[in-house]
Amino acid sequence: MNSRINIRVDQEKEILDLVKHVDDELGLSSTILGNVSWKIAFVQEYLGSTNQGRIEGGMCHTIGPMIVFPIEYFNYSRDRKIRLLIHEKMHVLQRLYPDWAMN
Repeated sequence: MNSRINIRVDQEKEILDLVKHVDDELGLSSTILGNVSWKIAFVQEYLGSTNQGRIEGGMCHTIGPMIVFPIEYFNYSRDRKIRLLIHEKMHVLQRLYPDWAMN
């Protein structure tokens, strides 16, 4: 995670608000899945003028329980941000609770 970058205070507030929204929408807090904390990192790694050399081609992805977003995430629409949070959180939950994911 050498390419992890710190985000601004306003970005941190935004991501915390979005995470709360997703938690409320999914209703997972009353289940064992609600015990899985959010671990999010933002990266910006340009090793050249093309997407080659960027982490995962600059795409959102997970590493174990951590969700990794490109810093460009903050330029996305609110709806896209929410959908990506849900999508990546599901990948984390699928790994941690494969039996749940199969049902």
